[in-house]
Amino acid sequence: MARKLWKTIVDIAALLDAEGGDIDWTLFRVGFLGDGPCMKVVEGYVGDGTVRMYVRRADVAKWTLAQAGRDTPGFVRERPGIPSVKA
Repeated sequence: MARKLWKTIVDIAALLDAEGGDIDWTLFRVGFLGDGPCMKVVEGYVGDGTVRMYVRRADVAKWTLAQAGRDTPGFVRERPGIPSVKA
């Protein structure tokens, strides 16, 4: 199942690369979703040593709202990972 999910992520990224040139998009990656209060989100990329396999749902919501509310868009045409870590 994990292989199929990863392929879906790769296929979506390829589609955005091929046909998403006219829009500002961000494909953010999350690991296993957990419950609980907000911790701290670390922004990184797969393979850079910062992205872990766990993120709390509260952190995803907080990070997503913060990105949507920015005056200057961050991560345009990028694929950051957003794991939760202890503050």
